[in-house]
Amino acid sequence: MLMPENSIPAFEIAWGLGAAPEADLRTTRDGVIVAFHDNNLRRVLSDGDEAVRNQGIGDLTYLEVAALDVGRWRGEQYRGQRVPRMTDVYKILERHPDRLMYLDIKQVDFTQLASESKAVHRQLIVASTKYHELLQWKALAPDSPTLHWMGGSEDELRARFDKLEDEHFDCVDQLQIHVRFNAEGRMSPSEEFLRGVGEQLRRHGVLFQVFPWETKDPRYFERLLDLGVVSFATDYPDVTAETAARDTKQLLVGRGVLRDAGALFASSFPSHSAILVADDSTYSVAGRALEESLSAAGVRLHDPAVLPAEELYAESHFVDRALAAIAATDAIPVALGAGTINDVVKLAAHRAGRRYLCVATAASMDGYTAYGSSITHEGSKQTFDCPAPFAVVADIDIIAAAPAWLNASGYADLFAKCPAGADWLLADGLGVEAIDAPTWAMVQDRLCDWLADPEGVRRGEVEPIQRLTVALMMTGFAMQASLSSRPASGAEHQFSHLWDMENHTHDGSAPSHGFKVGIGSLASLRLYEAILDRPLDQIDVESAVNQWPEWSQDE
Repeated sequence: MLMPENSIPAFEIAWGLGAAPEADLRTTRDGVIVAFHDNNLRRVLSDGDEAVRNQGIGDLTYLEVAALDVGRWRGEQYRGQRVPRMTDVYKILERHPDRLMYLDIKQVDFTQLASESKAVHRQLIVASTKYHELLQWKALAPDSPTLHWMGGSEDELRARFDKLEDEHFDCVDQLQIHVRFNAEGRMSPSEEFLRGVGEQLRRHGVLFQVFPWETKDPRYFERLLDLGVVSFATDYPDVTAETAARDTKQLLVGRGVLRDAGALFASSFPSHSAILVADDSTYSVAGRALEESLSAAGVRLHDPAVLPAEELYAESHFVDRALAAIAATDAIPVALGAGTINDVVKLAAHRAGRRYLCVATAASMDGYTAYGSSITHEGSKQTFDCPAPFAVVADIDIIAAAPAWLNASGYADLFAKCPAGADWLLADGLGVEAIDAPTWAMVQDRLCDWLADPEGVRRGEVEPIQRLTVALMMTGFAMQASLSSRPASGAEHQFSHLWDMENHTHDGSAPSHGFKVGIGSLASLRLYEAILDRPLDQIDVESAVNQWPEWSQDE
């Protein structure tokens, strides 16, 4: 167990894993909404007074509830955990607009809930087994997503689906089914039933989620993904996160491979239609050829969403535009472009509850296969939790023909792994963040070879460009595997993010991410040189600390 359920530490762990935690909502006797699952206190107060143990949250005032230690029953390491007040949780969500949370309705007044959570409605997914409750909630909070969850036999589920179909799944944004596995690994409901459910929900634009009952076997999660499931409810978020981190199942790199993109899409997303998301520059370079490849593979195409290249920026406004185009269809998005398009589509696809395919047009950054999307939201550069693409196509002929500055940007991003590695070594030595050997090796073992021919990259030669492309994909995989940017970035990336937030421009336009990271790399390396020039074994730490100016002096 990572942390006791319905506790703020448990919520923080889930958010850290890129998941949306669930809070079970109940109301105290004096009208305070808190997070607590059970009808009574028997489970969490296993050795308490019998009369108190038989009481529920609704029998106690908030002060009485807040005094309860609801962690000790799990072990001494959890002693002191308290029942959280939901208004405190909403304040955390306000500070982190990328975070989501499921609310399982146990016993609350919807009007009170809607009023108290108004500032974070878009981040709250209200879950209920009762369809009329979802209708009631949507009337009060139309911007808040909903989840309808259900269990039972296939016949019972079919009957409930028929009723929802009659209602056109109105007010249902997500739907969850409980799935069990027997000793032989057979599913209940059946694979055939679940595949059909996935197709039906896609037609209505409803996200398909399952709860794999009492299992943490990654193989079962992967089988469900193959059936069209796009989201999981789980008691084992660490296992689910490890499965999701292996999101990119197909990588196609080579000369002329754009012609195979359609076949790759058809095998990765059988029976699905596609919608291209590009900017007008990338669409003019490869859009028609990509559409021809998809059509030849029998993939039905929707009208492409083509964003303006000159205005395009990795910013939430463009994520909203891409999301609107994607959500208007039942299609799988295909991102055609480089870093900005991929980040925009990655987050938009995730919010639409769909996986996506990426077609790279330049070796400009390492985010193609990386977990998370770096987006500017309300003036602040933030990394939003979302999975990497299901499949990536990188045609070296197209990438080699890209403007030289784009591939130079990717080379600078790759070179940044040198100071980033030094930062990680330092953090490991100080006991701050231990090196993870597998992901370290993925980035650092071949770094010198990948960086060996900058002139070849500058000239657009095929072999150096292919090495650079593979290198950037591999460093992205390292981040995907670790669910963190730690293997591929350090202090040098903070330069880029700071300049993004300051809207820094040079000669009237914003420099690329790679160029900003390149300047950050030079600054980081110069700092290391300055440190190593000092006799570190002779430094008087206490004296140095005493010489540090007070805040009042700086002011």
